[in-house]
Amino acid sequence: MAKKFGGSIVRTSRSQSSELSALTEIKNSILVLDELRDLIPPLGGEEYEQLKTNIEKEGVREPLLLWERGEEYILVDGHNRYRCIEELGRDSVKWTVKMLSFNSIEEVREWMINNQLGRRNLTDIQRALLIERKYELIKTGKGGDRKSTNFNGQILPIDQKANAYQQLAEETGRSERTVKNDIALAKGIDKLADGLKGKVLSGEKKIPKGTLSAFGRSNMNDFDQFEQQVKERKKSPDKTKELALIKAELELSVKKMMKAGMTRGQVRKLISETCELVFDS
Repeated sequence: MAKKFGGSIVRTSRSQSSELSALTEIKNSILVLDELRDLIPPLGGEEYEQLKTNIEKEGVREPLLLWERGEEYILVDGHNRYRCIEELGRDSVKWTVKMLSFNSIEEVREWMINNQLGRRNLTDIQRALLIERKYELIKTGKGGDRKSTNFNGQILPIDQKANAYQQLAEETGRSERTVKNDIALAKGIDKLADGLKGKVLSGEKKIPKGTLSAFGRSNMNDFDQFEQQVKERKKSPDKTKELALIKAELELSVKKMMKAGMTRGQVRKLISETCELVFDS
């Protein structure tokens, strides 16, 4: 059950003082875990500055969500807002917190990803990164053998042996092909060097999504080398149309042999023998 501090219920002076003291202690004890913070796609430079300006003028409208794990208060939702608070000064803006209950860090990860995926203002890159994070959870089975609640509130079973792409498609309402493209895009971004990655995420550097997806699917880890290889391939003559014509001619020849009464085995044998003659010549 969630507990909210800083509510508007009228209390005695002593109870108000006690609550304020408890809230201050919690605020001063907030713990940011790298593994949870990294699940959240960072805001672009302009977007972050706008958020910071709004908080400076109006305070933080929604409470930061914390997971009370023993004596630790772990930040679960509101990482960008908390960063703004830290930069502006904890006591210079109005903000409060709310407690959430979880059984494990895996449960927290899944909740955070689903919560982010449920937001409407995600960019294509932000959504791709979140889908890739959820894919890794499903694929590795870190969510446990239990029921998974997606961001639409639908209950879906987690089957560690099931097709992770198919399950993600069901949960997100996207096609498997789109899910695969999202994951490739996210992997391409994650493989970028930190400096370049930061510029791409902030919008300072523009790289076509198709290029990033291809980089994500490749076995290369250096983007500069990958780009160079792509440029060299573009310079070489395109054999695609020529190969398509050869394939069409071969298919036509096979159909003629089948129409003449040859069996599949005879056709395969004839093609194999012809290839051997060509290779040995």
